[in-house]
Amino acid sequence: MSGSPFKSRKARKVTHSDNPKTARNRTAESSKKGFDAAELKAKNGHRVAKHRQLTRLHNSREWQRLSSAEQTKRESDVIAVLEQKLHDKIKELEREWDRQVDESDIEDKDESDALSADQLGNDMDLDPVVTPKGDAEEDWDDEPEDPMFLLGPIHQKHARVWKKRLSKWERMAQKEAKDRN
Repeated sequence: MSGSPFKSRKARKVTHSDNPKTARNRTAESSKKGFDAAELKAKNGHRVAKHRQLTRLHNSREWQRLSSAEQTKRESDVIAVLEQKLHDKIKELEREWDRQVDESDIEDKDESDALSADQLGNDMDLDPVVTPKGDAEEDWDDEPEDPMFLLGPIHQKHARVWKKRLSKWERMAQKEAKDRN
């Protein structure tokens, strides 16, 4: 794998399929960035390796001579080894991503709403402290209405994405419940 595993997938110059589902899947895959893109690449690599290993196993000379129980055992052994490799690869990617986040080594120039550490520090230093007139105890609200209030500006984008996902999952669950009735 050349370059950073955390870069998003590049768009193809030539589209091989006019199927709308394929186009939608390619768009979704190319929109993934950071750890999500690396995880997608690892899972795709795992899927291809699994197919190749199982094909190699099924085409081997001894495959036909094995009993069905032995065939199942050999398949499960191959799959277990590949699953462990995938698990190790994802753990390695998580460690590398965490290291890059901790060192602020991530270059994301496409994000126009992301704030640098200098901007955050300067904004906080320049904000004057304002004391409200009246009784401060009455104005205090223990629970902010929006949970995004608790997140810093860096995490707001991720919170919006998760809110969209959660609402989509809720709609899908409600639709499935309606379909069952």
